[in-house]
Amino acid sequence: MRLACIDAPEMTQAPQAPHGAQARSYLLSRLRLGFSVTLRPQTVDRYGRTVAEVFSGVTINLALMEDGMAYPLRGPAATPT
Repeated sequence: MRLACIDAPEMTQAPQAPHGAQARSYLLSRLRLGFSVTLRPQTVDRYGRTVAEVFSGVTINLALMEDGMAYPLRGPAATPT
């Protein structure tokens, strides 16, 4: 699964590696094991992943951006098909 409309640092991207770990840690702190989430699927990407908004009390996608852990996705991939 991929979070819709955002671009977060990858764990393996060389210049962003420390930021990828921070973004992952932040996401894990917002999505606690055993808590329910709601997914709003928007599309399927070219790798076969569901692209969705994630809700757990708040919109997780938006929370990541508001807290500086992700950026708005731009270009053709930003528009659900």
